[in-house]
Amino acid sequence: MNENEHKNPSELALPKYWSTLEELRGNANIERLRGEEFYAKPVEYLEHEHGNRLSLTGEPNLISEAAGFVELKVKNSGGSETGVSRRDFLKLSGAAMVFATAGCALRPARKIIPYVKAPEEIIPGVANYYASTMGGTAGTGVLIKTREGRPIKIEGHPDHPLSQGKLDSRGQLAIFNLYDPDRLQAPAHINRTDREARPIAWLTADEEIGKALKEAKGQVVVLTGTMHGPARQRILREFLSGFAYAKHVEFDAWTHEATRSAQEICYGASILPHYRPERAEYLLNLNADPLGTHYSSLEFMVGFGKNRKVRDGQMSRVVTFESCMSVTGANSDERYKIRATDTIKLALAIAHQVVVAGGHSIPPEQDRDGKIKAALNRYGNAEATEKELNLPAGTTKTIAKDLWKYRGKGLVMAGEDESLQIIANLLN
Repeated sequence: MNENEHKNPSELALPKYWSTLEELRGNANIERLRGEEFYAKPVEYLEHEHGNRLSLTGEPNLISEAAGFVELKVKNSGGSETGVSRRDFLKLSGAAMVFATAGCALRPARKIIPYVKAPEEIIPGVANYYASTMGGTAGTGVLIKTREGRPIKIEGHPDHPLSQGKLDSRGQLAIFNLYDPDRLQAPAHINRTDREARPIAWLTADEEIGKALKEAKGQVVVLTGTMHGPARQRILREFLSGFAYAKHVEFDAWTHEATRSAQEICYGASILPHYRPERAEYLLNLNADPLGTHYSSLEFMVGFGKNRKVRDGQMSRVVTFESCMSVTGANSDERYKIRATDTIKLALAIAHQVVVAGGHSIPPEQDRDGKIKAALNRYGNAEATEKELNLPAGTTKTIAKDLWKYRGKGLVMAGEDESLQIIANLLN
């Protein structure tokens, strides 16, 4: 016989409306709370809502706590640890209403100045473009896309001779410097003891800087990096003209002094050479990375890309000798790994094969004391040099043969070393 036959039919009826499985199954605690004036959600429900609370930050906020998205353990008048008394319920309901209403209130204005007379060049929703240059030694030309005065994108300027409408990864990421949350939002005092920056008001900074300039009695030095653009240089000249003894000093962390010094020794001018990779059919890199860390890498990328195409069944050739993998090495036809200190030995061995073994002489006015010829003869034994540098046999002779084959269309680039730069100038 079925045991349900002895039960009252009303006991077999399931509740028509229920919110939890415990209520459906007739849990004793649920039946006890059903008789109270205000029915409270079970603790399991509140714990579930605590894990899914409506908070953008992941932490309970005032409104979510008051609305009941976290577990509430308030003792009611009857001593229950899970229910909420009538008085506490009214308190929480009032608090929830206040917080919910506060979220709908208008925020105070923060110096919001509308366009009483809107500028002609600004149309809401229509982007404006401004020409500018990137920082650094190259001064790459760029176009900055703005909306309502806010820069949102940087691209290369198509009319600039260096960028020609292109931009590298560093230039693309430069826009994020404007929106870096860690950048200073105001002038700051740097404490020399703990090196901590303490923000100050702009008016205070202007007063302190003006006072310091007056006390300097005209002995002012303005230290900057490489400055591009006539507008910025004109502003600096006008500023310096207000002092009796003022000067401008430019300093860059990487100034390529070795290259400048080598150029001065070879040609009498302390300048950085301007290479034309778009004309080079053969490129030899001696511990150099023109596509990655060159002082004008973007210009070199653009020129290199133009010539790195198949034409009449052939394309430009790239050979790299370096101590560690670089962008240029990864894009080379041949790459050899050597120690950085051995690059000069390799360069002299190649130069010997081109000049001496090739039957060519150095003009007397370029080697008056014979030091260049003596240095080349020191590495005249190509086999011994290749064995010492752990290079395949015949490497230096093959490189020398290709350089002579592509004479007038070849280019040799060297790393930041004065002696290596001089040898590269000799090969070029």
